[in-house]
Amino acid sequence: MRQIATGLKHDDSIPGTVNYQAIGKILNGKQLPTPRQLVSLTSWLIKESEIRSEETQDPKEYVRTLLQLRDAAHDEALGISAGSKENEKDTPARGGVTLSGSLELVQEAENKIERKLLSCMLKSAEAIGDIVEPMTPDSFHSDVNREIYGALLELYADSQDITCERVAQKVASTLSAEVDVSEYLNSLLTEEVNPSAAAEYADMAIRIAKVKHVAMLGNAFTELSGRSLADDHVDIESLVNSVTNEVFTFVEGIHRISSFTTVLEPTIDEIEGIGRRGPRKAVPSGFNELDALISGFRPGEFTIIGGAPGIGKSTLGLDIARSFSLKHSRTSLLVSLQMSQQEMAMRIMSAEGRVSLHRMRSAAMEDEDWQRINEVMPAISQAPIYMKDDPLYSYRELEASCEWLSSFKELQLVLIDSIDIMDFEQRPSPVDHEKDLTFMARELRRLAKRLDVSIVALFQTERPAHHYPVQPPNLHDIPRSLEKYADTVILVHREDAYERESPRAGEADLIVGKNRFGPVGVATVAFQGHYARFVSMT
Repeated sequence: MRQIATGLKHDDSIPGTVNYQAIGKILNGKQLPTPRQLVSLTSWLIKESEIRSEETQDPKEYVRTLLQLRDAAHDEALGISAGSKENEKDTPARGGVTLSGSLELVQEAENKIERKLLSCMLKSAEAIGDIVEPMTPDSFHSDVNREIYGALLELYADSQDITCERVAQKVASTLSAEVDVSEYLNSLLTEEVNPSAAAEYADMAIRIAKVKHVAMLGNAFTELSGRSLADDHVDIESLVNSVTNEVFTFVEGIHRISSFTTVLEPTIDEIEGIGRRGPRKAVPSGFNELDALISGFRPGEFTIIGGAPGIGKSTLGLDIARSFSLKHSRTSLLVSLQMSQQEMAMRIMSAEGRVSLHRMRSAAMEDEDWQRINEVMPAISQAPIYMKDDPLYSYRELEASCEWLSSFKELQLVLIDSIDIMDFEQRPSPVDHEKDLTFMARELRRLAKRLDVSIVALFQTERPAHHYPVQPPNLHDIPRSLEKYADTVILVHREDAYERESPRAGEADLIVGKNRFGPVGVATVAFQGHYARFVSMT
């Protein structure tokens, strides 16, 4: 057998199910041959080597004998006794495959697809980005594969090169000494995979996991029915209800739907938690007057901030980001299709350090200004703020960025400046932007809920007519196709933007025109344009 296995690599006549690596692993005791491998190998040996026994025997008998030996070796490895095996024969599934045999096949497929996924990740860092959202460490059945997956994610999140040596170092302390991690990782590299198809492998793994759940339910139901047959006083109605509940629970998980009963307990817990700690995970806006109406920004909510050109929308958006990242250490992504990253950073430094933005831009900084900047630099430099400045940035690119930051940096806020000049996806030719706007609003709300983040999109309304007094903006200034998908709509208004002598100079109204979870109203704050910020009146 060893001599034959050595020659298999160069023999084109052998069946495709038998390869040199597989036979080598089988002979070295690394794995049991599959039934198909056994049949193919035995048939080839009989044909090529003219193996004969002392008695004339049909070749099928050789195959049957080897299959029995293979099953015996498998049972020995799993600690299955001959008695339990005999009982199993009494309950065959359709097609002659027992239920436990079906589960075994599913687990074998599960291990194969897990190896393909890990092989893709070892060969291409880009594949990790395709896999990370649908797959979690708990998605992996094998302990070894689960630990390797976690190590790969850590290396990817830290922007380190993916190598077998680094992965082995990370998992060596958590896996049994009996596992040769380096050899296992090298074996993963021999898998024939296409890293660009990593997302398809992930989908296949999810499908196999569902099939496995079905097989496990079948085993559980068989065991349950067996116990019931042995009990003369079994309650058939109770048995049927038990099976029905298990099936419905499985279906609910597949379709991600929940019965009202299952939602009640966590809802009561949430209400009690709000009473103890305030609204769940809501981050204050930085303005007491506004928070009195909207109770801060909660994960999963989509907010629109609208206003005329030059009214201060971008400034308000950066104020909210400062509250998230500087005051509450939450990760923010600032996406600007109008300002550069340096401009956004300059405004944040001006607001935090109370340094004139004009002096920053006009090379008129004084020693006192530099001292103020130095005082706030430690806090600013540690703030978990990420920026993207690209006038051609599309929603599709934004979605990919958000998924990455959500997976590796615990993203909490996404600020878009502004949605009215963003395209749904990059196209070489002009498109119907109104339709794009509707798609983006709908998808942004879905993205907020899927990633459990707050998304704030700025929108530029029409400039009001030049006559005093200027009417404040209202909900009708936001397109219906955009407003209907928003949880909250805030409109910014400043009288002194149109009339310098206004008695309300320095004041700004944040008009909550829509609030899905609370009252509407007006929050009045102070506008300090020279510091590029709004501040609470208190």
